[in-house]
This record gives sequence, C-alpha cells and structure tokens, in this order.
Amino acid sequence: YRAMARRVLGVCVALILALGTADAGVNPPYCNKTVGIPVPSFEPNHEIGVYYLEAPLFKSKFGDLGLLVELFHVGVGLVDHTDGKEYVVEYIAEDGVIEAIFPTIENGTSKLDWEHDRGGWCVLDVIDKVYWDKGITLLGTINGTVATDLGTWMTQDNSTFWQYQLWEVRQGRHGKVLIDASTCIEATWRAFTRLNEMGLQYNSSQVVRANTISILASSITKEDITDPVILQKAVKFYTDATEFKHEKPLKVIEQLLMMFLLDVKFVYVKGDYYSFKGEFPYFRVAYERHPLPGQGDATVVSAEDQGHSWEYFLGDTALRVF
Repeated sequence: YRAMARRVLGVCVALILALGTADAGVNPPYCNKTVGIPVPSFEPNHEIGVYYLEAPLFKSKFGDLGLLVELFHVGVGLVDHTDGKEYVVEYIAEDGVIEAIFPTIENGTSKLDWEHDRGGWCVLDVIDKVYWDKGITLLGTINGTVATDLGTWMTQDNSTFWQYQLWEVRQGRHGKVLIDASTCIEATWRAFTRLNEMGLQYNSSQVVRANTISILASSITKEDITDPVILQKAVKFYTDATEFKHEKPLKVIEQLLMMFLLDVKFVYVKGDYYSFKGEFPYFRVAYERHPLPGQGDATVVSAEDQGHSWEYFLGDTALRVF
C-alpha cells in the first residue's frame, strides 16, 4: 500500500508542479518569451469570438494523463469570424515553472537569485484543436475594437503581474487567501474580467471550471531576509527544495512533501519572503467551477458541474506515506 500511495501521489504532485505552464503542443510551437507573435490588432467592425481553452496539462509530454487526473492548462481563444484569423492568448512562466518557483543558489554562497521567476502573456496565431481538446468553449462575441484593447491591456497586465506564482497560500481549508497565485488560471480570469468591463456579458448559466492549488497554512509571517539567521533558514529550505532535480521521480515527490512538512517554510513574493506553518492536510488541489465575471457565486449548478477537491485524499495519503 505504501508503494502504491507513493506512485499515485507522485503522479498528482508531479503534475501539480507543472500547472500553468504553456505547453503548446508540437504544432504550434511551445509559447515562450522567444516564440510567439506580437499582440494582434483587429478591424473595429469585425466580430470576434471569445473562447475558453482547456488542454490536458503537459499534453505534448504526457498525452492525456492530465485529463485522467483533471489537471489542465487554460487560455483565451480569439477568432475573427469575419476573416477567419485565430489566436491563442495564454499566460506562461517564461523560463519554466520549476525555474520560476525556486531560486538559483550559487555554490558556497547564501545568495538567492530569482532571475527566472517572470511570467507573462504570449500570443500564438493558431488554435491547435488537437492540443486544446479538453474544451474550446465559446463565451461570447466582441467587436474588433474591444479585442484590440485586450492586447493593450495584456501589456499593462504584464507590468503588474510579472512574477509567476504557482500556488496560493490559504489560511486553512476554508479561510482567506493569504498569498495569491499567479498562473494561467488567474491571468485568464483577469482577461475575462477586462472583457466584461469592456461590455462582454457572459451567459448566467454558462459553467466553466479550472484548477485551484492551495498550500494550507495556519499563519504566515513576513521575514527580514537581511537577518543572517533568517537568511540561512531560507537558503536551507530552498537548497533542500532544489536538490530533487538530481533524484529519481518517487524520491522527488517524497522530498517535496517532506519539505512542506518542515517547521519553517518560505514563499517568495516580489522581493519579500514569508514563512508559514502548514496546516493539515497541507495541500488542496481542486478542479472546480470558477464563476465568470458578473455571474457571482449564487449561480445554481449541479454537483457535477461544481467540481471536486482532492484535499482529503492528499492529506490522508500523505499521513499514510509518512
């Protein structure tokens, strides 16, 4: 049972670590800071369809494994119904997720280098139907002026949400969010909000779902990283966290989970360091309904559409494994 639990949990957490990475299939190419096209502009009188895009996480690497465990990358599709041109607009970790969430530590030093933590919008000029096979859902239509405005807004959004943050930190299972995540999901909903502000009205009965990844904490404390004692604790935490790059996969998962069971853990947010104390079951991973702007939480949906959480499974398995 112990070995089986490790394998199942290993698949889940390995996929969790990759959440939000733009992995745009073989054709079109992977969308990163060197691949993609400039933000497009549209003819003002053209009708543009707005689509919610979902793809199994890391589809080009793992096939439909993300579909089986319900972990997905998401984005926005824009289709010009007048001339047929189409675009994918997606938020990515520019240098990769692992590079974004862990610093580089120079050997023999206490320097934590976060030069690879940037996230941002990327645009591709084709919607790969094979890649986005979980869902290409029409949410509504806008005119070309609004679509062009979205491109301008994306540039502004990049200047505000420039750090990729894989997970949120939440006060217990049902408490408030203490530190926000910034992945493809949060960015996509910011784009949907912008479009709503510009006049796009979403159908009140439309149900869309997305993943949520939470680290559960009883409390967080902003730390003074100039304090040598705090700095050494942070260096040890991130040193232990990055050692898994050279380990076998199952050992990686065990080490990661043990890392978050330690007494002192850190989250880095735009130059600030926060320590936190974990609270059982330590993680919450869900694929659940995310209300569209203007819908509100009061929309009545079925239990199936509402989605589900893995928090109890993860917590129970973690206890049994460790």
